[in-house]
Amino acid sequence: MADALACSHRDRGRFARGFPRLRKAASMSLSAVTGQALVRTIAHQMRQDARIWNRKRYEPNPRLTPGESAIGQYRRWVRQFYPRTRRLPGHHDRR
Repeated sequence: MADALACSHRDRGRFARGFPRLRKAASMSLSAVTGQALVRTIAHQMRQDARIWNRKRYEPNPRLTPGESAIGQYRRWVRQFYPRTRRLPGHHDRR
């Protein structure tokens, strides 16, 4: 394993010939390769999240699992930072 890490820049290029991404990575610094991998990972995760964000809707009384019981407490606490506005029909303020 140590021998693979100690190989010269030229040897890395020879190894990567059959793999375009590896060939490109062999000619780049470690920080550049890491940066590109990070950007690709974040972009992939954001595309996955966008499917959820695009279907979001407000639920005044959402069904919660037992582990989410603090959500109601948090919503009541955070309400103090928002201006009082007209409530949605069917929405009951539990202050």
